[in-house]
Amino acid sequence: MAPGTLLQPGRDAVTLRLETTGVLTIMAAMPSQGQRIATAMAQVAADELGMKLADITSITNDTAMAPYGFGTFASRTAVLGSGAVILAARELRQRIVALAAHLLAVPAAELTIVDSVIQTLDGSKRITMHAMTDISYFSAKNVPPELNLGFEVTAFYDPKFGSFAGAAHIAVVDVDPQTGRVEILRYVAAEDVGNMINPEVVKGQIIGGIVQGLGEGLMEELVYDEAGQPRTVTLADFPIPTALDVPRIELHHANTPSAALGGFKGCGEGSQTGGLASVVCAISDALSHRGGDIHDFPATPERILKGLGVLPAGEPR
Repeated sequence: MAPGTLLQPGRDAVTLRLETTGVLTIMAAMPSQGQRIATAMAQVAADELGMKLADITSITNDTAMAPYGFGTFASRTAVLGSGAVILAARELRQRIVALAAHLLAVPAAELTIVDSVIQTLDGSKRITMHAMTDISYFSAKNVPPELNLGFEVTAFYDPKFGSFAGAAHIAVVDVDPQTGRVEILRYVAAEDVGNMINPEVVKGQIIGGIVQGLGEGLMEELVYDEAGQPRTVTLADFPIPTALDVPRIELHHANTPSAALGGFKGCGEGSQTGGLASVVCAISDALSHRGGDIHDFPATPERILKGLGVLPAGEPR
């Protein structure tokens, strides 16, 4: 999605506020739909600021607290949210180091931040985030105003051309010509999601998307009667994959950094497409070896048997 198209990745924003307790609050209008976006933004902020993850909290579902945002959709949230966090954290870090340099009476270039403590490179002088913010807010009479600009920063970020993952998915299936049953013998996916913020979250996103694709390709279907009324109205009529239906999924990664801040790529939806396409193409290939084919999905046993000519093609479903 590039500028000029109807739907764009959009600009987004976050606000970082270092509280008087030394805890960093991240505020963003990016509610999680299972992607653990709060975790991702907290990890990015921790890396940028040198803070302990336990000292960071997030508010992502209160639009009254956060700057205006586009929300969560189109595999954009980690890329835009984390990019905005990086920009805000860089400004916030400059303010933290500037005040700490004054309080510790050392040049700012000699300071680093480790586990929420601002200290000299040799560790001889230090001050905690909590102590520094306490002075900033409550005991700043001897601090020059230009060094005490406050610890709340809002940053906007727009990667312009977006940043999306690429992948290759391969499914090996066995189709029983007598029953139409499909067994997935092997499933391999290679994904390039750029720099991974949290590998376990990425793994869950990819596997979850693949399972959605397998469900769409093998069993999930909305069926209506002659009057247009839905017949698949419960999970008893609309089966979805269970743990028994999901094969062992082999994951591989090619982490090519994107041009976006942090080198991240959105990975929330790509594997769903790969899951669907790989399994239906594998089924079609399997049927071709017996002179059959299939064009309608999901690939239910009935449709497979019709594709093989075992059942009449015009027989009602």
